[in-house]
Amino acid sequence: MKDVLAVLAAGGTVLTANNRLARSVTLAWNRRQRAAGEQVWRTPAVLAWRTFISALHGSSAMGGGQAGRRLLLTDSQSRLLWRRIISTTTNGLLPGAASPMADTAWQAWQLLQDWRIPVATLAAVADSEDTRAFAAWAAQYQQQCAAADWADAPTAAALLLEDLRAGLLDAPVRLHLAGFAERTPLLEAMLHALAGRGCVISEDTAQPRGPLDLSHRRCADADTELDEAAWWARRHREADPLARVGIVVPDLAGRASAVRRRVLDILAPGWRLEPGQPVPVNFSYGQPLADIGLARTALLVLAAVTGRLDYRHAGELLTTRYLPGHAGEASARARIGLALRERVGTGVPLAELIACTSAEAPELSRRLAALATRAGQLPQHQPPGRWASSFRLLLEDMGWPGDAALASDEFQAATAWQDLLDRLRSCDAILGPLDGEGALGVVRELALGQLFQPAGDPDAIQVLGVMEAVGQHFDALWVCGMTSTAWPPPARSQPLLPLRLQREHRLPGSSPALARERAERLLRWLETGARQVVFSSPAFEGDEPLAPSPLIARLAAAGTGVALPQGSRWLDRMPGATRLEVLAEDPPPPVAAGVRLRGGASLLEREARCPARAFVEFRLGARALAVPAPGIDAPTRGRITHHALQVFFSGVDSHELLVSLPADERLRRLGSAVDAALHAILPAQDPLLRRLAANERGRQLELLGRFLELEGQREGFRVLGTELSPPDARLPPALARLQMRLRIDRIDEMPDGRRLVIDYKTGQQLPPAGEWYKRLRAPQLPLYATLTDADGIAFVQLSAGRLGWRGVAASDWGIRGMVCAEDLTGGELTEWGALRAWWHSALERLAGEFLAGCFDVDRWQQQEARGEWAMAIRSYELGELGEDDA
Repeated sequence: MKDVLAVLAAGGTVLTANNRLARSVTLAWNRRQRAAGEQVWRTPAVLAWRTFISALHGSSAMGGGQAGRRLLLTDSQSRLLWRRIISTTTNGLLPGAASPMADTAWQAWQLLQDWRIPVATLAAVADSEDTRAFAAWAAQYQQQCAAADWADAPTAAALLLEDLRAGLLDAPVRLHLAGFAERTPLLEAMLHALAGRGCVISEDTAQPRGPLDLSHRRCADADTELDEAAWWARRHREADPLARVGIVVPDLAGRASAVRRRVLDILAPGWRLEPGQPVPVNFSYGQPLADIGLARTALLVLAAVTGRLDYRHAGELLTTRYLPGHAGEASARARIGLALRERVGTGVPLAELIACTSAEAPELSRRLAALATRAGQLPQHQPPGRWASSFRLLLEDMGWPGDAALASDEFQAATAWQDLLDRLRSCDAILGPLDGEGALGVVRELALGQLFQPAGDPDAIQVLGVMEAVGQHFDALWVCGMTSTAWPPPARSQPLLPLRLQREHRLPGSSPALARERAERLLRWLETGARQVVFSSPAFEGDEPLAPSPLIARLAAAGTGVALPQGSRWLDRMPGATRLEVLAEDPPPPVAAGVRLRGGASLLEREARCPARAFVEFRLGARALAVPAPGIDAPTRGRITHHALQVFFSGVDSHELLVSLPADERLRRLGSAVDAALHAILPAQDPLLRRLAANERGRQLELLGRFLELEGQREGFRVLGTELSPPDARLPPALARLQMRLRIDRIDEMPDGRRLVIDYKTGQQLPPAGEWYKRLRAPQLPLYATLTDADGIAFVQLSAGRLGWRGVAASDWGIRGMVCAEDLTGGELTEWGALRAWWHSALERLAGEFLAGCFDVDRWQQQEARGEWAMAIRSYELGELGEDDA
């Protein structure tokens, strides 16, 4: 850093490889001026490469140079132009893939320009469909830029070379390069042209500036490695509060959130309790702006206008704190979000959102109504710049970003969002007029491509990636992840450029040898980046052993690992942060006398399979979070089937009438029943469901038509009723206290006058008949038989590929899949009356267990206590389920 500051003191210019290093150099210069007692000083000439090109471009424009005659495109503008070209040339064959493909193409273009490879050369050696497609896109991109007088940064740099050689630009007197681990041919040409104009050029190198303390430390695994690195950094800062300490994580971009949590748990153990407070660490990798809560809310508001909200996004919009009235309506908005999950379909139109919030969340409903009014006044198509103004007005109508004071990072995110809309204004010439959905797609793409990182304390401990660390100077540096599989990193060639071309020009990642050379070069920069440098590698990843990188084998071992003191982790400190209370044994209480609980047959089934879940679900009121499926999901299909059969058998109430109907009349009646079911169950305002209804109608007609054929093969029967509610008077005492809401799909009267209770099942699996005896785990139909004096019970399976009966009866009615009581019980009970009496006793016993507060977890029915129910039942603590079971 001394060389860099000396250049600045002499009035020279410092050119850095990235913006982060430019900020660090500027900060070091400002500190030096303050230490010298200066009150004011000139801004140092410290420029990152792209900023340097922009400054030269401005000078070219002033001096009439070739580069200055073109408009300099930003990276985001260039990407959008690539996306437009790819979308146009593929004729929509890549829906949804144009944006990621444009990013890959943009990166390939940057390589072509940085290595000064002409498009004609690329076209001549293109050897695959992908490389030929890219060559065509590149030629079109080049032509459109030339026709419109546009230039991206690499193209502008090539034109600036000509301006420098023609004497149209003044070069800086002195230029010092900092942090350039590798020079591209374009950079070399630029330096040569600057030198030709009399510029004195110097640079930082990866040379030691004194004795180095280098070591290698082996850690148990990647998590322990981060813990030790964080504690090591903390010790250095405690010993010297002014020490510059850094932690390098090569794969920081891929696990930024996990690294952040792990490091903060050591360096700022209370960060979870005080989320708005500054922390003593600065992370170099941000999140996409689109993932930041405040900006995400803005995107959801705009998506609501275009009609592109699904239930998840609607739930986020309802619960965000970045809209006015959140504090007073938070609970109501959350309830509305849960209710939206219970509806059919996943799309939530803005009009429906306004209606469902009007009663419980009037402030939000009013804002949404204003949003809809404003949206109705907007043009269908307009340039991106005007859409930027329209989007601002829409967000103002919604009161974004809310009525609460913004923290520092939130304010910075709001500023970044406004800057993004300003960038949208600059896209008019590139994109032309767009509809609202297209404009929102551009905004979303810009937000996804912009990494947001709140400004942190420059004096804090730095956590950064390899390239951000190159050129930085620390007092102590820890480099993680130096395993043989991670360093050198695997060679990754550019997929849109011919491999032969890449290797001929020695492009990065085009061969393992080049990847190793680059890794060795970067390693030298890291080794000379601090007086003390620790390289570490985890010994295991799970059960797989890991070897250290061969590039650090020459380093001395650092000995035993860093000892983490007691209480250094967040989990260790939690018990000491409050007073622990020892709870007395508190078994679940029985249901108080006189209290009646609501529940259907599912209550008894839960009790039979897992009493703990029955308690949590029916006494505490817990519910699984509904997850609507796009289109028509399985439960909705089941409701359609049930409703259609109810309508059909209300009109065709006997076997005699069924078999007497001509085929066309039977089909007509069945079609009318299916139409009635679709109309009753599918919301008419959902365009997707309307399109799917015709397909579902055909599926239901085919399935139910086959079922009616099977019904016609039975002996005579008469339908006594459908969707029936049995009388409560027949319930025994314990069952009567449960206030069960029961609906029997159908009851038939058989030829011998006996009754058969039928329940339709539209799933792929039926409960085994064995669950009707011994341990009664499928109590639904036995309960119906008890309440109706039925002489038989049966499930009818109605699903694609599976159609049939499973039941038990007092008599042989010739129905395949039905057995008698003796067969069901293995000869233990030979009479139907005895089986029904056993069911009566078993049902009463289940009801009694539930009323008594039973909270057992049945280890043989572990599926009932898995997933989110495992969290509610706390089955891990009960020792009933292993981690693999839940």
